[in-house]
Amino acid sequence: MNSETATGSMTPEETELLVTILGRLMNQPAAPYHELLVQKEAMQIIQDYSLALDMDEYGTLWVGLRGTTFPSFAGGDSGAATAATDNRMGTTAPSDLILAAHLDHPGFEFLEWHEEKNLWKSKFQGGVGRSYFQESTPLQIYPGNRRGWLRGAVEGEDEKEKLYWVEAPEVAPGEAEFGVWDLDAFRMEEDRIHGRACDDLVGVAAALVTLILVQKRWERALENSESGEAKAPPSVWAMLSRAEEVGFQGALVAMDRLKCCANPWVISLEASKEIPAVSLGAGVIIRVGDRSSVFDSASTLFLQSRAEKLNQGDNGFEYQMAWMGGGSCEGTAFQSRGFRTGAMCVPLLKYHNQGDENRIAEESIHLRDARTMTELLVQSAVDLDEFYQPTHQLGQRMDGLRESGLARLKKSS
Repeated sequence: MNSETATGSMTPEETELLVTILGRLMNQPAAPYHELLVQKEAMQIIQDYSLALDMDEYGTLWVGLRGTTFPSFAGGDSGAATAATDNRMGTTAPSDLILAAHLDHPGFEFLEWHEEKNLWKSKFQGGVGRSYFQESTPLQIYPGNRRGWLRGAVEGEDEKEKLYWVEAPEVAPGEAEFGVWDLDAFRMEEDRIHGRACDDLVGVAAALVTLILVQKRWERALENSESGEAKAPPSVWAMLSRAEEVGFQGALVAMDRLKCCANPWVISLEASKEIPAVSLGAGVIIRVGDRSSVFDSASTLFLQSRAEKLNQGDNGFEYQMAWMGGGSCEGTAFQSRGFRTGAMCVPLLKYHNQGDENRIAEESIHLRDARTMTELLVQSAVDLDEFYQPTHQLGQRMDGLRESGLARLKKSS
């Protein structure tokens, strides 16, 4: 990778780290409920960089800085519908920053072998239009990475279910678990990243690299401190969930753990379908809302203020702000449960592999967008105790406008 592509507060080496980790993740296939291979790779990355790790009984990966102690997990049946307590929307800075991303991508779940037809019955999990399921479209089938091909829809069953026959001559009955589109897993062309599953492994990679960089910066500050002491590192975690593509199921269960935090702030990280209001390569998007909800005002103000801070000077940092209504993200799930929620995303081409002319194709993102997402996350984590500063400044401005208008309004009434 050309060092000239590195901009903003990340060094060329740190940008290279982001590309490397994203490539490691994208080279692993996954589908909803079948995230084991990418999960294992993420766990190896976490170990390689000496981050803290905990995996709950539902397969969510909780990642923190070295030495992080995670709160106990209450379990998915302990009242997930209970709203968060009032202090989670209070006026004190958040105690914990949670970077939420998901490991899965739309794919096929294999249900049963049909001996008479000599075909597999499969169910597609995730949002892809029916026109893309064309006869003879090639698949990769796991375990074993063996070839398969679509052979038409299963007739006579629930029309809401995306059930398809798959031919897989190399796969014996009982051996198939899940399948993905037969596409390049990871490829870079200049500053473009192409692959089967940019969504949402770019969010996972950005979260992991954020933790690595925050840890390194804190350790460097400790080394440079004359007293041998430094400001305590921020409490920042990554929450890497499963089965997002079928209704945020992993996040909805995992968020029970966040109820143990006094004052958490969640940032949902995504790759979101490009819309006319944003541009590929123009920087990370501060996501004001998604198709289902508008996110927390204080969160959006703080993210914008940190972006403006990074944008000062000639460091090449760029960002965008937009309502990204092409779909719903985990931010809606967290917000619906009363958690203070913000969101970021990068623009995504060929969302969910839906290419031109109803053909399956690799997704695409821009490296600059992924890099600036990571930079903004690092800055937000470091400045977490200033979370409400922009909100207070806005309130003071409104107070000043009110005071300046009192006498004029009264006199002219």
